Amino acid sequence: MVFGYSIQYPGSWLDVSKATGDGAGARSFSNEAVKDNRLTGLDEKGIVFRVAVAPLDGRCIPGGYENRPFTPFTASVDGVTGTVAGYDSRPPADPESNVFIDVGRANQCYMFMATTKSAATRDSFIPLFLQMLSTFRFGSGS
Repeated sequence: MVFGYSIQYPGSWLDVSKATGDGAGARSFSNEAVKDNRLTGLDEKGIVFRVAVAPLDGRCIPGGYENRPFTPFTASVDGVTGTVAGYDSRPPADPESNVFIDVGRANQCYMFMATTKSAATRDSFIPLFLQMLSTFRFGSGS
């Protein structure tokens, strides 16, 4: 499945989509050599940035993150405004912190997520996350 979008990410980053088990509608990039979907190979300074596209059925933007220890804010993805939210998950032995934004366009839900091993690392990457979002362009079919 080809969606025809474009996005710029740092040239030193790796495409880790096969390692993370991304399906046809997703791509993952990282500043470290991530080996699997459990993020093996990602250390405290690492990040995985994922773009996933799925059919839009109803509401694209998930709810329930309003009361998490992260203050949501709005951002734009190629002219479509959405809410950037964040959360922490997994047990303390295997921590994961995320920041994400989901936007709908042309019957597709575009999901952008950055995953790190700590909230501090996640927060330090938010400027880069927003910079990457600013380079995203929907394809002609979306």
